[in-house]
Amino acid sequence: MDDIKIKACSPDNGVALTQLVSVFRDSYGDQFPFPAVYDVEYWSRNIGSRFISVVAARKNHIQAHIAARPEPENENVVQLCFPACSEALMGQAIDITSRAWSLLESIAQRQKWSSVYYASFSDIELMQRIGVESFGTSTSMLLPEYIPLQNPRCAKAGRKSSREGGRSHIVVGQRILDQSSASDAPLYIPERHKEISSFLLKTLGVKNLSTRMHEAAKKEASPVPADSEALQSRIFNWGAANYVVRPTMLSSFQQSLFEIRRAANSRSVIFVDARDSRCPEYAEFLEQNGFMYSGIAPALFSTESIVYSQTSDVVLDSDSFVCPVAKELARYMNEHVAPGQVLAHPANLKQGSKYATARS
Repeated sequence: MDDIKIKACSPDNGVALTQLVSVFRDSYGDQFPFPAVYDVEYWSRNIGSRFISVVAARKNHIQAHIAARPEPENENVVQLCFPACSEALMGQAIDITSRAWSLLESIAQRQKWSSVYYASFSDIELMQRIGVESFGTSTSMLLPEYIPLQNPRCAKAGRKSSREGGRSHIVVGQRILDQSSASDAPLYIPERHKEISSFLLKTLGVKNLSTRMHEAAKKEASPVPADSEALQSRIFNWGAANYVVRPTMLSSFQQSLFEIRRAANSRSVIFVDARDSRCPEYAEFLEQNGFMYSGIAPALFSTESIVYSQTSDVVLDSDSFVCPVAKELARYMNEHVAPGQVLAHPANLKQGSKYATARS
């Protein structure tokens, strides 16, 4: 390991950027879901302005990469993204990413990051291990069949299954870096999901949960920031879409669902603002229309949310997850959606009540 140097990548070093693209091809073939990683110009435009790139180099040749990208809504919340490692160093990936995190952690302290999050493919054990062992994250949500993943070459590093042409579940782990940044606003969590939501938040170290939930139970309304929008969307080119919903601002729950369904070819993930007093009501509406509880997001999109996924018939294999919290959440999701249901297909909307009552 002494001959491997961990350093920030410069956007002006054309040779290094060409090597970086090669690392992604070595790791994923041409199947990485965000194709811009194969474009040298993308790295040249965005390193240093949109995100920080940290690389591992041996004899001045880049062999691995991780980026830290601040969220547009809150620059103190940072996504650890674009992981890649050459086949030659795959066996040292945990050590390399741990050293990369040490460098990023020093930057986090200077720039006052409040939290980081990291998404990994459930099919690739090594990616999950990096989140847990290198970055110290704990699972906050599982997104079933969220992203296409077709036979990546990094399967050699520990991919457990091969669903050729299918989609991978995504494990999202978070790490709270600054507890002082946590809100004390009441949380309106649906009664049926309070226990699992409390468990997830406690494993992340979020404080004052019982007080915040108690305060929510006593209140009938919650203030909404003046610059908030009722429905915000972020649609990705790999067939997925994220939505942030603030229920008290909606003119119609049904209209919001229509807007979400318009992205017909997308897997929809809905972040329901848990500081909104109508969060439990909207959560029930989503469950009646084929969405499944998928976790909680305590530090994304400038609020705290409970998460719902639109998905087809799926049973999560808890043994495929590395993080013990992910295993527990997978079991919970399976228990609360009866196996064999095709929950997300638009044809089932008219039978929503049937699917709602089928849950345990």
